Amino acid sequence: MVSKILLTGMIWWGEGASGVPKERANPQGPEQRGTDTMNNEDRISELEIKLFYQEETIRELNGIVCEQQQRIDQLEKSMKAIASRFKDIIEAVGGKIPNEKPPHY
Repeated sequence: MVSKILLTGMIWWGEGASGVPKERANPQGPEQRGTDTMNNEDRISELEIKLFYQEETIRELNGIVCEQQQRIDQLEKSMKAIASRFKDIIEAVGGKIPNEKPPHY
């Protein structure tokens, strides 16, 4: 649902006979469908629906961002531990890392 809302940016009202969404098929714009003009109550309902889906999308994206931040924190912690172990190994070797070619070369 998130990708559909993010990609389209709007709620479609179905497809016209040509396969084009009704909003785009109607040259008069989304406010008018055929000869009927949307009254204020219909427009408010449409805005409320869009707002609901946008709020739901924001909640889902917030959850994804929180999960990603937790993963980043874990990776940073792991990287610090590896860097510390690497530093300890260098100190144990005497500060120099041998730069010799392996015997199979």
